[in-house]
Amino acid sequence: MPLPPSLAEAGQIVTGILAARGPLTTSALVGALNAEPTLRGLDPGAVLDEVVDADVAPTVRQLIDGRWCDTSALLAGRVVTHRLTQDEALHGFAGLVPDLAALLPLEDALDTVEPLVVVYPDLDHVELAERGIPGELIPATGAILLPDGFVAANGLRADDLISLRFDEAGAVLGSAGRSVAFPPGVVQALARLLDRHQDHDFEIEDAVLNLCAIADLVAQSGAVQHGALLLAPGTDVRRWATERRAAWISRIHDVDPDSALAVLTLVMRYETILEVLEAADPDADPDVEPPSSEPAAAPEPRTDLAPDVQATAALRLADPGVAHALLAQTLGTADGWAPVALGVLADGISESLPSDADPDAAAAAGWLRSRAFERLGRVEAAEEALTTARASSPRWPLVLEDLAHMASDRGQLDEALALARAAGLPDDDPLVTLLRHLSSIPVRELGRNQPCWCGSGRKYKVCHLGRETLPLEERATWLYQKAGTYLDRGPWRELLLDLAEERSRHLPGGLAQGLQDPLVADVALAEGGGLEDFLRVRGSLLPDDERLLAGQWLLGERSVWEIEEVRYARGMRMRDLRSGERVDVREHTASRTLKPGQLLCCRVLPAGETWQLFGAVEPVALHDLDELMELLDSGPDPVALVAALSRRFAPPILQNTDGELVVLCELTAQVPDAAAAVVALDARFERAGDLGETPETLVWHELVGRSRGRTVRATMRLTGDALVVETNSPQRMSATIEALDEVIPGIEVVENRRERPGDQLQAGRLPGPATDAGPALDPDELASFLGQVVAGWESDWLDEEIPALSGLTPREAAVDPTRREDLIRLLDSFPEGEQPGAMSARRLREALRLG
Repeated sequence: MPLPPSLAEAGQIVTGILAARGPLTTSALVGALNAEPTLRGLDPGAVLDEVVDADVAPTVRQLIDGRWCDTSALLAGRVVTHRLTQDEALHGFAGLVPDLAALLPLEDALDTVEPLVVVYPDLDHVELAERGIPGELIPATGAILLPDGFVAANGLRADDLISLRFDEAGAVLGSAGRSVAFPPGVVQALARLLDRHQDHDFEIEDAVLNLCAIADLVAQSGAVQHGALLLAPGTDVRRWATERRAAWISRIHDVDPDSALAVLTLVMRYETILEVLEAADPDADPDVEPPSSEPAAAPEPRTDLAPDVQATAALRLADPGVAHALLAQTLGTADGWAPVALGVLADGISESLPSDADPDAAAAAGWLRSRAFERLGRVEAAEEALTTARASSPRWPLVLEDLAHMASDRGQLDEALALARAAGLPDDDPLVTLLRHLSSIPVRELGRNQPCWCGSGRKYKVCHLGRETLPLEERATWLYQKAGTYLDRGPWRELLLDLAEERSRHLPGGLAQGLQDPLVADVALAEGGGLEDFLRVRGSLLPDDERLLAGQWLLGERSVWEIEEVRYARGMRMRDLRSGERVDVREHTASRTLKPGQLLCCRVLPAGETWQLFGAVEPVALHDLDELMELLDSGPDPVALVAALSRRFAPPILQNTDGELVVLCELTAQVPDAAAAVVALDARFERAGDLGETPETLVWHELVGRSRGRTVRATMRLTGDALVVETNSPQRMSATIEALDEVIPGIEVVENRRERPGDQLQAGRLPGPATDAGPALDPDELASFLGQVVAGWESDWLDEEIPALSGLTPREAAVDPTRREDLIRLLDSFPEGEQPGAMSARRLREALRLG
């Protein structure tokens, strides 16, 4: 009897069809899948989608013309060639891109006849070192290592061709001289392919598969090669690349096409400068020892960019949006010589501007220069550049905004707020919001009309009100935001994106929500090293007490804290579960909702005479405690830490008592002899008796033993010669079918159906049937079934050893004075209310007599 296939088996079916019948259109392939007996009852289109998405058939891919093919079958008997470069001939390797990239799905076949190994520069250091191949010569897209002595034995030099022929045994490596003859019509076929797709570019490997030929066809067909892309004949590659890159800048930075072209013009100038700097001292490592010279001291590069062209482009920088786009396209996340190159570019822009140019363009050049100085760690020089830029254009917003942040870092509250407003920052801007809040905090608890505390004899409102320093505990939040703002200015964007991607994996708002999550910035500052870099670069701007406080924060590790006491709207007493330290934390907001006994993963940091919570405060379930504590003790990687603290957002997954994901499976089979089937089923399974049986339908259960009690693995109903089998997982269905195959020879599957409770799609499983494949499960029946499943879980859970209870069972912990409180906290961490498909904390408390 054919079994319902696993996803891997479905991939083999797709591969087999394409290998036997050649490239097929989507409709033809779906039709062939629909005729497969083992896929009966499943949606063939959905099967194909899941096979492709899960990448379980690596040799299956879609061609340029939309047809599906099996690359191993398509290349069988074909010869693929590659023209060696000088480095490749010297060191014995062949880059995969562009003409050998189609072989990647066939990597296993490369080892069968010749010892060919695919290597990557970042992953295969050992293999490359053993062969004496410098890692920088291997393309990031990978290469094939040729056998030792192959190049010398065949007398190969640069520009010679090597060949790979595929037969039943695998790949056979050979030498093909310097030219190749193409089969008749292949050149014309490539020309027709380019003509049909002249509005689109595509990769050479796609052309290789479409034509089973090689990249040398490009020259004969008139096509234009650009890297790994083929372009229509006659394409001006330089113009095409420029227009494409300018369009991308316009799209991602929301600037008009002319401004995007101006940005690209200046970026190309910057890239030329950067190349000259790197070539002048290739052994220098600016990341380890930043250049001490000013940006303007760098050598002047040769370039074909005319001065008037640069000046015309520079005038566009008067628009703050265009200047921001240029900064993002130059510094971005790069370090090394990038800041120096930006400084040279800024100086060149200033010199190219005519005397009657818009002063805002000159201010933009000064702003770029200040950012270059800041990235080099020279914040005083950066401030001087901003001051000079402001003198040329007093109202240019980006200069005023950066000066506002510098005044804020210095603790100059009124000046920072005035500069922020002059820069046009809205009231909801984080800097403005914080500065306004700090301005409203009275430093002394004195009435406005009371005598001033300084003894001057004047009223407090005319003497020191608004003109004295806030206590350090009030400025701590300000200090934390200063460090957080620096993350957006320094080379931390790449880390922030990585952390946000991990945080947003299960959040509805996606990456945008992840970037706004406080955990992302907090981990970047603490575990990622952002706070330390902030102090290195901008620490000199901070007031002395704030700089010392930030130094203390560097020593404060993230930990798991237990709330022991809550003082509503004032604070909490907390205990560090890693060190045992107890502190009184000032916290006005969280103390309104938190309760004693709760566990929090956070950083509790000193702030003047107080302790405060900064950044993210993550609730910790008791059953996650041991794993999280172990992770924190290991000095975790920032991304791994965010991943661990974000699992709580993952959707709940129903599992049966074997730990398998719950998928309600129903299979209908036909037995050859009903009477013989009854005898066989009675001998192998247990009759349900009066439970669900009728004169027309007999019912059996397949029971499997467990340490406590027995579990129903499957239910079987026989009506006439139709046997209906029901399980709650595909694994259990497969095991039951194997048992049926043994006791009822000749049984055949008629239909199989699968339903996922709660619409929880199961990764790595085939989809359920289309809506017309059969009636949906009755909601009452589904609820009843889930109720029975959950009742079994709860019964088993009471007697299972729980890691969070130090290996005790809940029944044992309930009567153990040293673990009873842990058990109560564990139950308190369960979801509130009675949720379908979830264990009930209320029922468990009743069973354990916890009240």
